[in-house]
Amino acid sequence: STEALGGVVLGSTGAAYQSTRSGGQTYVATIDPDGTVHPGVALAGEPSSIPVAGPDGTAIQTTYDFGTNTTYVSAIGSDGSVVYTEGFVGLTGSGPSVGTDGTVYQMFIRETATPGQYETYIVAINPGGATPEVHVTTPIPGAAHIAGIRFGDDDIAYLVTSTDPPGDTQTYVTTFDADGNVLKSIELRGLPV
Repeated sequence: STEALGGVVLGSTGAAYQSTRSGGQTYVATIDPDGTVHPGVALAGEPSSIPVAGPDGTAIQTTYDFGTNTTYVSAIGSDGSVVYTEGFVGLTGSGPSVGTDGTVYQMFIRETATPGQYETYIVAINPGGATPEVHVTTPIPGAAHIAGIRFGDDDIAYLVTSTDPPGDTQTYVTTFDADGNVLKSIELRGLPV
């Protein structure tokens, strides 16, 4: 059976987007302002969250394929077509975030060589041009905090991660730009609250 994931997301062009899942796949339906429905196409994997509206009228949907351990980020046009899909090995940390300049950010987590220890990567997708520019950060220590990516007034992105090795819990606040460059990482003692 098909299951809807949450509320309708409204895009900047007036189109509405609704994600559903069925049979291990995700569908993002588009509803035009005049009521025309575009049922969308199947996206690989289960949805990680509801879609997020991009400033260009697209909806950004993140999915995760459990069989291949792959996180996918897809942009859906107002006509229901897939504008782009980018895939990354690792478990999604949360839904996508979109900066004011249209850059799409998605985090994903990989286990390190030490069992039970993780590192987080941020993907920055700049959608301008015929094909999107994709940038991946260097590994950020720890697993991403549930709050996800946040933006400062200067459009710098912030992410909180934490590590939990026995007896030495650390929190990291990392900033990065639209090109995936880590600008600064601050280490703090203890778990984030």
